[in-house]
Amino acid sequence: MAQITLGMASPHAFGGGTPLAMQANRQKDSTDRRMNYPELLERAKKERPWLIDEVTDEKMQARYDRAMAGVNALGEMLREEKPDVLVVVGDDQKEQFHEQNMPMFCVFRGESLPTRRNRAAREETGSRSWDSTLWEQVRAQSEGQETYAPEQPAAPELGEHLINFMVDEGFDVAASNRMNPDVGLGHAFTYVYSKLLPNGGIPMLPVMVNTFFPPNNPRPWRAYAFGQTLRQGIESWESDARVAILASGGLSHTYIDEEMDRTLLDGIVEKNPDQLRNLPMGRLRNGTSELLNWVIVAGAMEERDFSFLLDYMPSYRTEAGTGNGLAVGYWT
Repeated sequence: MAQITLGMASPHAFGGGTPLAMQANRQKDSTDRRMNYPELLERAKKERPWLIDEVTDEKMQARYDRAMAGVNALGEMLREEKPDVLVVVGDDQKEQFHEQNMPMFCVFRGESLPTRRNRAAREETGSRSWDSTLWEQVRAQSEGQETYAPEQPAAPELGEHLINFMVDEGFDVAASNRMNPDVGLGHAFTYVYSKLLPNGGIPMLPVMVNTFFPPNNPRPWRAYAFGQTLRQGIESWESDARVAILASGGLSHTYIDEEMDRTLLDGIVEKNPDQLRNLPMGRLRNGTSELLNWVIVAGAMEERDFSFLLDYMPSYRTEAGTGNGLAVGYWT
């Protein structure tokens, strides 16, 4: 039977790296229509005036560099492990699915994964509720720098097995055998190639989760149960494959919720499933909903010990309190 040899969890957005990227993130946050930025700013000035000292370019760059050290360590661990299959649990932000058809869970069973994204089509994905003018400049600067092949291997045999197993166990998962040809693989999954596997090569099985868009986003208790069943499905696969599993996304963003992040991480470290099952759904909104990807993999790895490669770090980028909560870790 297949064996899970490594579990991992990492954000896939870090909010820095260059002065232009920092500026682009500030523009994004200050124009994001999903929140009242002026109100957040006024409240933060009264209640957390110290934030102004946390959002200098120097401090943001230092936090980004520290985060990348953790990500690089995770990538080295994955490359040394070199599993036969990498299962990635990540959210889809209208890259493959839209309002007319938005599955809660979808397991991919296709033969290969297109990794290059069409710029025009990309504008139709995600929430697109902010001014992304500067981000387009950031993306334009980075285009053509990929070292991985534009088509990467998938894991159709495991995908087919998991779909049947999950259905037998009461999860009505959707099945997909082809990515949106205009968009290609979603951002939660291309993160693997851009940061962890720059040369690609390890077959990936995407498990796509609707964390973002109500009303059918999974509740934390359901996410945890899905992870438990995912583990059982992998381990029941009649193969001698060594499998790694990665939670891609989180922690809290765009508005940082340190309490929520610490509740999640404490529940993982302390192996407290009730704490993870009972995360308040009302606070799992927008980017913070990606904590559910961690809950799923925590359910899959519930008997293993979790260690940090990057201890929890709130990475603020505006004095209104917006940014990303960051942590990187693994289960052994």
